[in-house]
Amino acid sequence: MSILDEAWASVPDVVRLEKLKADVDKRREAFGTYEEPDRARAAAVEEVIRDAMASGEWPDDAGEKAAEAHQSAVERQSEGLALYEASRSVREALKRSKEDNADDALAFLGDRLRDLMTEVKPLAANLGGVVSADGAIAKGGKTLDAWKSLTDLLGVYRDIRAAQWEILKPPHANESGDLDAGPRFGRAKRSGRAEVAGFAPDNAPDWVVDALSTHSYSVPFLAWLAQMGTAFVPASRDELDAEMVVLEAGEVIPDGPLYDMSPMVTPIIPPAQPKREGDTHAARNYGIDVR
Repeated sequence: MSILDEAWASVPDVVRLEKLKADVDKRREAFGTYEEPDRARAAAVEEVIRDAMASGEWPDDAGEKAAEAHQSAVERQSEGLALYEASRSVREALKRSKEDNADDALAFLGDRLRDLMTEVKPLAANLGGVVSADGAIAKGGKTLDAWKSLTDLLGVYRDIRAAQWEILKPPHANESGDLDAGPRFGRAKRSGRAEVAGFAPDNAPDWVVDALSTHSYSVPFLAWLAQMGTAFVPASRDELDAEMVVLEAGEVIPDGPLYDMSPMVTPIIPPAQPKREGDTHAARNYGIDVR
C-alpha cells in the first residue's frame, strides 16, 4: 500500500466508499453484457414460430414464452443499468469525500513526516558533514551505514511529498482567481513554503532552494531538513493558499520565529580541489570538502 493509500485509509468515509466501489466494479466486470428486452421477446417469438412450422401445431404457451423472455431480459438489463449508475454515483461520492476529508489525510501525512524526521535526525548527525556517496564510502563505518539508511528514508520522504501534492491538487486546475488556478498551484509547489515552515530562499543555500523548487531531493537535503526541524505538511488547501497570499504580496513573513536557513555548522572552506566523482557541487554549497 502506498503512502497516499495509507493516508486515505485513515479516513473512515473514504474507506467505506472505496470498499463499495471495489464491490461494484467486481460485479460489473462479472456481469458482462445483456440483451435488449424487445430483441429477446422477438427471438422467443421466432423460436415459437419455427417450432410450430416444424410440428404443424401452434403451442398454447406461445405468449407465455415470449413474455418470460422479455421479463428475464428486463431484469438483466435493469441490473446492468443499476450497476452502471452505482459505479458512476460511487465514484462521484468518493471524489467528494476526498475533497471534504482532505484535511484528515493531510494530518496523517503530517504525522508520518514528523516520525520520519525523528528517524532521520540522528542518522544525519552520523554523516559528519559528508554530502556524497563517495565521501560516505571513503569514511565507512557509521557514516556509510547512515548514508545507506538515509537513502532508503529518502524514498519515504519523496512518497510523502508526492501524496501531499496529490491531495492538495485543486479539483478544477483551470479555474482562475484562487488556489484552483493551475499556475498558482505550480508556484506553490516550487516555493518551498509548503515543505519548510517560514522558508526564505535568500537565507538558504542555493542547492536547497533548487531541491525545493524542482523536488530533486537528495540525502544531503534530507539531512539539512532534519537539522532545521521545520519540515511540515500543510493542514489544508486554505493554509497553502494563505502561504501563497503572503508570498505573492512580497512579504515572506513566517508565522513563528525567524529561522536561519543556512547549514547548522559552516566549517572553513579549503582551497578548491580537482573535480572528483560525486556531488561536488552540493559539497561546495554545503561548505564541506569531500575527501
